[in-house]
Amino acid sequence: MGYNVLTAQVLSRKAELNDRRNEAFRLHTQIEKHDALEPSGLAGLAESETRRVASLDLQLSALGSSIATANERAQSIYSATLPGWKPSYWFSEDRSRAKKARAQLSAEIETSESNKSRYSDERDRALAAIAGARQALEEHSAFDRREAEKRLVSLGDEIDQRAAELERLEAREKALADELEVPLREFLERRARLDVLKADLQRANRIERELGNASNSYERKQLHDECKSKFGTGSPREVIRNAEKAIASEERNSKKLERRLRAIERRSTLEIDLLVIDGSNLCYEGDKLIGLFALREVCAQLPDSLDVIVVFDGSIRKKLGVSDDTLRSQLRGTRVHIAASKAGADQTILDSAQAKTAFVLSNDTFAEFPDKSVVQEDRLLRHEIIGGRVMIEDLSIEVEYSNRSS
Repeated sequence: MGYNVLTAQVLSRKAELNDRRNEAFRLHTQIEKHDALEPSGLAGLAESETRRVASLDLQLSALGSSIATANERAQSIYSATLPGWKPSYWFSEDRSRAKKARAQLSAEIETSESNKSRYSDERDRALAAIAGARQALEEHSAFDRREAEKRLVSLGDEIDQRAAELERLEAREKALADELEVPLREFLERRARLDVLKADLQRANRIERELGNASNSYERKQLHDECKSKFGTGSPREVIRNAEKAIASEERNSKKLERRLRAIERRSTLEIDLLVIDGSNLCYEGDKLIGLFALREVCAQLPDSLDVIVVFDGSIRKKLGVSDDTLRSQLRGTRVHIAASKAGADQTILDSAQAKTAFVLSNDTFAEFPDKSVVQEDRLLRHEIIGGRVMIEDLSIEVEYSNRSS
């Protein structure tokens, strides 16, 4: 069971980066091939091979005619080579000359056939060379070198950017793995113990059933002995009670650990570009008004790269006894918006966080706004303010504040 969801992202990003690098290599190879090719040389080769094909066609035609003629002559003297049925002809000079002539013709035909096959192969190679030269010329002509070089430069920039992003993602993956290591190991150990306990419970239940079905004291003794040998007690009911209690405890603790693992996973995978803070919400520790002290410390802890908006409802002026200018001066460097009412502030907060990478920091559930995307997608971050400390787990913020003026 694994919780490091960043591992899949790392593998996906690596595959994408390799695709870009392979494309860049192919383009680089194509450009080098294009630059190395000499069109005039290819055109000359195609022309030379075309003339060679024409010459070979003439030779093949002549060989074809020669072979046909020789075959006709061989056929015409074939009957003269046969012994016939006159013994005087079997060893005659006429038959001997006919056989010699036919043998010579056969040799000529064999030589001509061999030459014909060789010339035909040469012709095929010449035709292939012509086709290759013409295809190379077409590809050379169709290849947009300027566009390819432009794409190669673009790919180089993209590869550098993706490589840097992958490096950062791998660092996040390792950090998450380190954070998950101890609780995940404990979770897996508890699940293993739970499996053992459930197996023990199943076995004890089986012994208890068989005890109820035992027909004599000997069978019951055997079952009690089995129970004692396995569990250290001869009472399967005792084992069942203890196992059920232990299972309930392990399941509770496992669920707590699983919730923690999920929380760690969520925190490590959050991508936040905009944080909309419910300013009024952070002015209270429980029901106690604490002013802007905690809020200021939180804003100071946020990275400069993060876009931040703090939204108050209009009642904050009276509660804190400050004007709008004073309120903004207390949060210098942070965008501040003051809505006319609580409902107006809630609406502004949620409407400001419509982007997928926009989150809201508030302990309000916004139950009356189930249609808002930030609520539907649970892009709500919670905080705890207690004993002079502010804790925002999803942002890895834990900071002290003091009730004093700046």
